Order: sequence, then C-alpha cells, then structure tokens
Amino acid sequence: MVDDSEIARRVAAQVLTGAGYHVTEAASGGEALENVEESPPSMVLLDVNMPGLNGFEVARELRCRGYRHPVMMLTSYDDTEHIVQGLAVGADDYIAKPFESRVLLARVHALLRRGPPRMAVWSLRFGETVVDLRLKAAHCHGEPVELTCT
Repeated sequence: MVDDSEIARRVAAQVLTGAGYHVTEAASGGEALENVEESPPSMVLLDVNMPGLNGFEVARELRCRGYRHPVMMLTSYDDTEHIVQGLAVGADDYIAKPFESRVLLARVHALLRRGPPRMAVWSLRFGETVVDLRLKAAHCHGEPVELTCT
C-alpha cells in the first residue's frame, strides 16, 4: 500500500488485514520501488498524488522493471482523464477514494485470483538461431550474429 497519507494507508491496511491479507506500507513512490525490489509483493495499491514520484510514475517504473503482478490505483482522482492515464501507464484497476471496503476487497480478490503472472519469454528459437531479447543478441549454430538497431 503506497500513499503519502498515513491515515489513508492505515484505513486501507485495516480493511485488507481484516480480510487476511498481509500489508506492507510505503509513504512515497521511491520507498515503494525499493520495497518491491527487495521483496516483490503479490500486488501494489498505489495513490496518485504523492510528492516526489507520483503514482503514475511509480506504475510506469514498476512495469519497466518487469513487475508483472497486479497494480491498482487507489486515489481521490476519479475523473476520466486520470483513470485512463492510470490504466495506460500499467495499472490493472483503478478505484476512487473514499472507497467502499467491500468493493476494495472484491477488486483485490478479483485481481489476485488470476494467479501468478506468467513468466516473460526472453528468448526465441528459430531452428538453429536463438534470439535473446533481454541481451539483444542472437546466435546461429552457436556463433554470434551481428544485429542492427532495427
């Protein structure tokens, strides 16, 4: 749960822990990114309006770093533009504050029941040619293949 408001974090944490979830709190986007790096959670709940890195920037950075678990924006911004922006940067769901506890729990449960994210495919094989997408390299018959930027 990432929110610069201690009260908002406490309320959401009480709802979630009351339903049996373990909650780790972060007061800033930077702290959230550090926490995810150290111990990736099953899901991130993310406020938008925070000093430093805002929630949109955190969601984008999480996705850039390969975080594949659900991200839910939990914020007071409930207009169409913010919702669309949140989903566009990588959020899986968006819920406005103040929230109804049962709705929050239902949405968290719905996102988590999808199961663990599938592993990303980092290499492709075409006969004797192997392309490593992470390293941006290719080999054919064990020999390196020179690649262009394209």
